[in-house]
Amino acid sequence: MKKIAMVTVIILLITVIILIKCAPNEKKNAARDLKALAKSVQNESRAGTLLYLDPEYRDSTGLVYPDLVSLLIGFYADADSIHVSLSDFKVFIDSIRGKQVWARCSLAVKIWAKFGPDQALVFGGVIKGAPVMAYLRKNGETYKVYSAQY
Repeated sequence: MKKIAMVTVIILLITVIILIKCAPNEKKNAARDLKALAKSVQNESRAGTLLYLDPEYRDSTGLVYPDLVSLLIGFYADADSIHVSLSDFKVFIDSIRGKQVWARCSLAVKIWAKFGPDQALVFGGVIKGAPVMAYLRKNGETYKVYSAQY
């Protein structure tokens, strides 16, 4: 009985050490990839955008990956230019299992787009960005958004 308790304590300690060592780097990587997604949208890069979206994407409104891709392609075609602003970044590592990492990021988002001579606020508030909770899953070396709440 004491051996089982000792093994359990050792496993818990190893898990805590792994989380303490890996979490800061993973937080930076998740934030980096989310910022890269925003930059891809701003640059209207279809390939760059799809790199950071999980094919199993489904958000809190029921929007799924194929519909999101269609919306983005239409948005890229209609807008002359896009500006994405991210603020209030807070990244949380939810789980690390082997090479699989899940994270969530709380942030504020504003998206402005220019359509001809007109500029419109497409998402977020004029003063402050709209709150978004993005859920990410590490796929290889890249974090991909698999869900969002906004």
